[in-house]
Amino acid sequence: MSKLQERFQQFFKQTPFGVFYELRHIKIQCQLLRHLLLIETKNVRDDMFIVKINGTILRFGIKEFAAVTGLKCGLLSDFVLNSFISNRLIQKYFGKMTKMLTSLSSKTNIPKLYFDLVESGQYVTFPWGTECFRLTLKSCSRKLGNNPTSFKFSEFHLSLQIWFYECCHPFDNTAAIHVANGTPRIFNWKTSDEIIFLEDFKNTIFKTYGNHVDKHMIELKAYVDNSTKFIIDETRSSRDQPTQTSKKEEFDIIGIK
Repeated sequence: MSKLQERFQQFFKQTPFGVFYELRHIKIQCQLLRHLLLIETKNVRDDMFIVKINGTILRFGIKEFAAVTGLKCGLLSDFVLNSFISNRLIQKYFGKMTKMLTSLSSKTNIPKLYFDLVESGQYVTFPWGTECFRLTLKSCSRKLGNNPTSFKFSEFHLSLQIWFYECCHPFDNTAAIHVANGTPRIFNWKTSDEIIFLEDFKNTIFKTYGNHVDKHMIELKAYVDNSTKFIIDETRSSRDQPTQTSKKEEFDIIGIK
């Protein structure tokens, strides 16, 4: 590794996303996610992904996302910057750029807010968890569109995948291997390099009869509450504040009113 790479790695580890350097070997399982999108329950909520498995309703909201990823959640409205002021980074590095090679569309935009957060240094305290959850849920809400055989998982769909593991554990190691018990929950799992087809999931996690999924799904609320409290206590501890947290304070911290 070159010195430049080492410097970049050290810098990235200090950012809000640096913790993910410690991720175990894990792959996006497109067939699992695709099936979740296919069985999504119709609902009027725009802040929650809901599915029904073996008669049990599972809800993936901001609290579950925080427990899985450990990313900071809060109010996005606290970070409103002046959109009319020019940004030095954009002018210097991207002023003449019109298209990215990896972009799906020539008109794909990166919000100016992101550049302003980096320019001002506020990216360190920005609630990236809320933003990532919003983008992921927005992507899920599009479902599979007019082409149910094709879908690009370009947001933080891994959080949805890990959440589903936690809901249905224990299950056959074909899908994933549970290797730890901690928070954030995303560090508790790893996958193999083997290709897993939809039929494999139907015979294990999504099996209608003969498994014990229902028994473990009822523990979801306890897992979310405990994980959220752990994140809050860790945050308070780092600030040398008391760890006793009221229900209202808990909702305020994770951005739920």
